[in-house]
Amino acid sequence: MLTTFNNKLMETKMFIDFKTIESPEQLRTQLQKASAEPNYHWMRDILDKTTDQYIEEKLPPVVNKSQYAPWRIDENIEAAAKLLNNSLDRHAEIMQLEAEAIREALDMQFSAQLQPIDLKINKVYLEASRQQAKVPAGSQNADESTLNERDDLITDARITRSIINEMPGTAVNYGQRVEFLRSLLADNISMLYERLYAIWIGLSSSFGIALIEPPKWAGLDPLGELVRWLRTATRKIDEGNRYERQFPVYLQLGEEAIANVDALQTSGSALLRFELKRAHIPGLKDGESVRILAVGAALTYKYLTPGFLTALRGTVADREFFQFGYSYLRDLRQGISVPFRIDFPIQKSSLPLAPAESTWNLEPLRISGGGLWSDQPLVDAVRMRSEAQFGNAQPLGEWEVEISYAVNAPWGPVIRKQAAEGVILDENNDQDKKFREYFTPHDVVLALLVAVRH
Repeated sequence: MLTTFNNKLMETKMFIDFKTIESPEQLRTQLQKASAEPNYHWMRDILDKTTDQYIEEKLPPVVNKSQYAPWRIDENIEAAAKLLNNSLDRHAEIMQLEAEAIREALDMQFSAQLQPIDLKINKVYLEASRQQAKVPAGSQNADESTLNERDDLITDARITRSIINEMPGTAVNYGQRVEFLRSLLADNISMLYERLYAIWIGLSSSFGIALIEPPKWAGLDPLGELVRWLRTATRKIDEGNRYERQFPVYLQLGEEAIANVDALQTSGSALLRFELKRAHIPGLKDGESVRILAVGAALTYKYLTPGFLTALRGTVADREFFQFGYSYLRDLRQGISVPFRIDFPIQKSSLPLAPAESTWNLEPLRISGGGLWSDQPLVDAVRMRSEAQFGNAQPLGEWEVEISYAVNAPWGPVIRKQAAEGVILDENNDQDKKFREYFTPHDVVLALLVAVRH
């Protein structure tokens, strides 16, 4: 009963002066004053701060710029677009709820302020009707009591609305609903910033596209600013696609003096370290960016040309022996696959970032089925593949290529030096010696499919 009495007492107070409101700021001030009163507590979460202010407080002070892989541009753009669309929908939903809550508060205040006036008018009409109908004076109290009962009922109904507006889980608890949606929106914006910074870094390092840093959450339309930034990023990519050229690059690491391949002659795993420079990419000009689209590798063995010349100038038996050996090697090498492990250069960004954010490593590429390049086209031997772990990576810098000590052959794993034999040759057999040199690993071909743009 005391609560009901206090609620009715609050109903007699005027929190909003409709005559003095001339601007949104004045309306907000008066609504905030009203939200401090018991019947309007449900407005406090909405009026204490705007949605944009709420998000600003919830966002971490520093964006985790290393949360997502910057070279996965398409993936980051797609995720950012989804987050933006969801955020725009969520923001519109919050705005709608806030508008409904404000209309509810204004309607309740208008009703509370209009109710005494209506009661007076109704009593005037009652008195006029009574006099016109010449109703005895003794019935006046009963008529007025009916009006007073009606007035109390309207007040009680409005108080009930206020109570329902405070009940957890109800559809008209605007404060609770807005608070929940704001928390979801703040989480979305936090993840969105991580994606946008990954895009910003990736565009610079992989595409050579310089954009301003993603805008801070500030100003009159911070969400709109993020939308415009992402649209600018995608437009820059589309504009550059017109001038982009893609082509394969085949590098014979030993023959082109890019790497020392002596380790191929050892029995253990052969590790080749080398630096890939701009001069190794045909036609790459200063100011152009280059990125990797696909990678492959192949192992080569010593050429058969010397043996062919010997057999050509020898006897028929020599030529028949060479033909038999060559056919054997050709058929044998088609079934062999070579395991490679390729470590890419450290990726770098020239943007003003913290040291831990300006460089990053890629996961090594492990190729279990690298080929042997003998008589088939090179493109078939290198077996290039495109994978998300290195797509759009920078190729310039320090590489490592490891060739396993064992390769996969139809008859089972064998060490690399015996990979093309099928049998172990006898060093003391003159016939075996004629082909031993052709079983020696000779070089490694690193194949890259690259994209170059201005």
